[in-house]
Amino acid sequence: MTARKKAPRKWLCGEIIPNNEAGLLEIATTRGWFYSNGLNKPIHSVVICNMSLSTIISHLRWGRIHRATLNPDWVEFEREKFLDLPEDARKAIAGDSDLAEVGAA
Repeated sequence: MTARKKAPRKWLCGEIIPNNEAGLLEIATTRGWFYSNGLNKPIHSVVICNMSLSTIISHLRWGRIHRATLNPDWVEFEREKFLDLPEDARKAIAGDSDLAEVGAA
């Protein structure tokens, strides 16, 4: 049995969101992931928008909210996992074959 290497983190901590109106607008209008330094993990913009305004402003003031960037090592890891799958499974995931063919095989 071969040991698989541990999956890298999916999200990396990016630039700090500025503590101004532009920073608040970015959080409010972007539907995506940010990185919370206080929690040390990614957090979705909807979760941040559900916080009170004073909480968001204090997080921005202390530089705790960063842009989240996708880790290129994680993308490569997932690509390798996908290529290790049997060909029938890859075709089913990619939508290249009919589900009836996969089920009949």
